[in-house]
Amino acid sequence: MASLASIDAYLSSTIGDTEKLALFLDYDGTLSPISSHPDLAVMPPETKTLLTRLANCSKIYTAIISGRQADNAKSVVGIDNITYAGSHGFEIVYPDSTRYKYETPLQDKEEISNIIQALNNEVVRDGAWIESKGDVFTYHYRDTPAEIRDQLVEQARSIITRLGLTPTNAIYGLEVQPEIDWHKGHAAKYLLENKFGRDWNNSVKLIYIGDDTTDENLMEMFRGRATTFRVAASKTVKTAAGLRLASLDDVVDVLKWLEKKFC
Repeated sequence: MASLASIDAYLSSTIGDTEKLALFLDYDGTLSPISSHPDLAVMPPETKTLLTRLANCSKIYTAIISGRQADNAKSVVGIDNITYAGSHGFEIVYPDSTRYKYETPLQDKEEISNIIQALNNEVVRDGAWIESKGDVFTYHYRDTPAEIRDQLVEQARSIITRLGLTPTNAIYGLEVQPEIDWHKGHAAKYLLENKFGRDWNNSVKLIYIGDDTTDENLMEMFRGRATTFRVAASKTVKTAAGLRLASLDDVVDVLKWLEKKFC
């Protein structure tokens, strides 16, 4: 675990005396433990209580940026006054229920559809399944037998690559999205500029906590302009984050620090 001292030192040096904060968070593996199925990923009560307080703090703008669809993220988190950016930022639901959707070109939609069809025909078996999230999807293989898992995953990866896209490694999954210039980082930039203006960096500080490869796009994009954390038990995981958190308990410590300072 990251020590309380290291968390305090990092936050104190990067947040300083700011009075406004944008708190952006991933969900699975960051606020909730990774589960065998997304429906089973439940946020611990202490974490939910802390997040509810932060979301209702006037000095903090809170958003969840998740690989889940936005409505699903809103349902599992279950906290009002939070902006939910789903499908890696391709869709956004605001607290007042207004929405934004990144318009994916028709040819990219068709490409995704063709890949899903090919995967369904060849490698959706033995516990492997596809979670479709609009213009993006995840090929899950956590429940596949260990003796055939590597072969199945490589076959899936080969199909995706052959049909024109490059999958991103997730935890027991392959994330696939159109090869267009939009990801979690662009969604975060859109949210910040929409809320605070193009000069947001002069009036608000950004904190982001994530645990997956897809979060690295955001961390890299905001390097030097944000306080970023990567949840990763292994010290060998490469990250653009400013500080590594070893567990969800460390995430709770960060949230407690923010509550004490801003609420």
